Amino acid sequence: MSVADTGRLVLLGGGGHALVTAEAALAAGWLLEGFLDDAEDTQLAGHAQRLGPLSLASEHAKSAALHLAIGSLETRRKLLPGVRGWFATIIHPTAWVSPSSVVGAGSLIGAGSIVQGRARLGAHCIINTGAIVEHDCTLGDNVHIAPRATLTGEVTIGSHSMIGAAAVLLPGVTIGAHCIIGAGAVVTKDVPANTVVVGIPARPR
Repeated sequence: MSVADTGRLVLLGGGGHALVTAEAALAAGWLLEGFLDDAEDTQLAGHAQRLGPLSLASEHAKSAALHLAIGSLETRRKLLPGVRGWFATIIHPTAWVSPSSVVGAGSLIGAGSIVQGRARLGAHCIINTGAIVEHDCTLGDNVHIAPRATLTGEVTIGSHSMIGAAAVLLPGVTIGAHCIIGAGAVVTKDVPANTVVVGIPARPR
């Protein structure tokens, strides 16, 4: 039996995003064994016990699925290459994911979020609470869509980019890799890689 079949899960991280992830995992029927975090006093409000530091991830991967439950894109980008294991995709039961979409391994689809038809999400993406990914959107690996953000149809987002809370990306825009879209921004045109944009309409900061 592979770890994918056991239903057992270990989270990497123990902060606020880990709490959101833990509750989504429990609602989806995962058996949450605990979490790994370098801070010894980190707690998940009674949802899970700390199993040790993050350096033990590959060891725990021998008997359980893993999920990277850290919100910071930079921390996620640095941590992922050193971890070997099977990463669980977690979909909250109140989320809608179209059967014609593709969701990459290790992604989180949060409570009340929507992923519409023919959307393609890379590995380790976060679609946070109430976010909307409309039809034919394409997301690279490790993209974080914050709560209530909306990607209208045919939006493309490069890897390791962050879309802030309640931001709106208009149809057909392309966001390069390693970008940050500020909270509440309205993106009306393409954004090149390694750029931070804010405002309505969104402009480089």
